[in-house]
Amino acid sequence: MRPVPGDALGLDRNRLRPSELRAAYEREIESLRAVVDCLKGALAADNPAAALQEPQSWMVGLTRQERALIGALIARSPRVVAPDDLIDMLPGHNHPEDRTPKQVAVIVHHVRKKLGESVIQNAWGQGYFMPKAERDRLTAAAA
Repeated sequence: MRPVPGDALGLDRNRLRPSELRAAYEREIESLRAVVDCLKGALAADNPAAALQEPQSWMVGLTRQERALIGALIARSPRVVAPDDLIDMLPGHNHPEDRTPKQVAVIVHHVRKKLGESVIQNAWGQGYFMPKAERDRLTAAAA
């Protein structure tokens, strides 16, 4: 049986010591915990009755669809998400005429106006992604 050359974090398990692997995994776990906390904040902002925590300052002024878009991109950061996949994650797009990539582009435009151009990036012909630095910035603000 051949050893696996890499893993989900892009680490080469054959070249790293166990302590280095463990440290890398622990850093990623902490990063993902921050994402979970951020998503809890987005849920609380969307549904005050469920108030898991108070909405963070960057969430104020965002619509439900904008929060859902950011949550989807944070959860998949830094991977690219196709517009068709994003539209499935947005609330309120139940009618076929509402389910177009153009709708996602409009929501992305509104988010960029509110949070800055660098929050959501285009991968030409593929979709949208949130750079790791932006994900870290937003999750740090939510912590």
